[in-house]
Parts: sequence; structure tokens; C-alpha cells
Amino acid sequence: MTSAAETMSEREPLPVDGAFRTALVVRAYAVASVGFLIIGLALSLLAAAKLVWPELASDSAIFTYGRVFPAGGDALLFGWLTIGLLGVAMHAIPRLSGKPLAAPGAALGALGLIALGTAAGTAAVLTGRNAGGRWLEYPLLVDGVLLVGFFIAAAVLTATATRGTGG
Repeated sequence: MTSAAETMSEREPLPVDGAFRTALVVRAYAVASVGFLIIGLALSLLAAAKLVWPELASDSAIFTYGRVFPAGGDALLFGWLTIGLLGVAMHAIPRLSGKPLAAPGAALGALGLIALGTAAGTAAVLTGRNAGGRWLEYPLLVDGVLLVGFFIAAAVLTATATRGTGG
């Protein structure tokens, strides 16, 4: 029975250009994820501070607790967590399949749509143009942009996995 280390060493390495493009995509996902982590933590920290000092930044309706708290949570959920996990998948699937990403440009396009949707949705929550319900605050148009981005990312990952040699 072969071990996992032997199986990985028997696979042919990724082509240099394919590995480079895959690394660029993974790096872009990581940078976007960290950006949303900073935004989400800042909004969550402001929400926590407003529990102790309610008058903090109370001169603007954008910074009320009822807007800042869900906006911070959404930035962390849709921005940091989702983009970060997709970035891990964009790294892991090519490594496991032995093939570079099927469409690095489409993967970057998916990242753009997801990041744009998350930023627009977070801004909509902060400005009071949200749809209501917990974790469902983003307007319907923004939800559509996010879904298209998720679909493209899933298609890229599925195409990459099906091209692989398996293990």
C-alpha cells in the first residue's frame, strides 16, 4: 500500500506558468480576505465599543450600533471567511489534482464579483438600505452578484478537479 507522501511524489509537478498563475490567484484571494478581515474587525470593534460608550460616533446614522454590528458580521462572513475558504480551495484543488487552475482569469473574475458584492452589501447595511433578516441583510441585487461569483468559483474548482489525474 502506498503512502500519501509516495503518491504525491509520483505526480508530475505543475507546469511553471500554470503554477505561477495559480499562485497569483491564491495570493489575490488571500489579500482580499485579509482586507475584509480588517474591515469586519474594525466594524465589530466599533460595535463592541458602542455597548460601553453609546455616544461614541453617534453624530452619524451610519455608525449606529444597529447598522455597525450586522455590517461587521457580514464583512467577516462573506468577505473574510468565504473568500478565505475559496482561496484555500483554489490552492488545494490544483495541488491535489496535479493540474493548474482550469481558468485563472475566471477565478479572478469570481473574486472580483464576490468582493464587489460584499463591499456593496456592507455599504448598503451601513447606509440603511438593507433587506432585513439576520445574515440576509444584503439587497437582492447584491445577493445576485454574490451568487454569480460563487457559481463561477465553483465551476473553476470543479473543472480543475475533473481534469486531474486523481490519487
